[in-house]
Amino acid sequence: MGERSVEPQAQEGAPQAYRLTSDMKFPSGERILKAADFRKAYKEGAPAGAGAFVMYRRPNGLRHTRLGLSVGARKVKLAVQRNRVKRVLREVYRKNRRLLKGGFDIVITIRRDPGRSISYKDTEERFLRMAKELKISA
Repeated sequence: MGERSVEPQAQEGAPQAYRLTSDMKFPSGERILKAADFRKAYKEGAPAGAGAFVMYRRPNGLRHTRLGLSVGARKVKLAVQRNRVKRVLREVYRKNRRLLKGGFDIVITIRRDPGRSISYKDTEERFLRMAKELKISA
């Protein structure tokens, strides 16, 4: 019988350059999803505000920090704008989470409509200012 050559199998999917690394992901374990966790953050958490945003911080007893976003339809009328606000906030958290201390639940809510021109840079500045005020930046 003939011998088989052992060649590495080509991996299917995206090329290596396009694969997400662990610091680029936002896994479900880092999200606050339960209404009870949001209520605890509002009731027991320390608030800090910057512009249109309010951040609540509460210890969660875990080793990692979790993020919850609440962008209400009363404050931001159009779904497209609500989704953009949430997308920008998630991205700001994802890129700056290494600067945050572990073991906290962070809930960000909207006081008022931030407008159509919400920018990543302004949102990041506000996020970091609130994190510093709440003493959760490392």
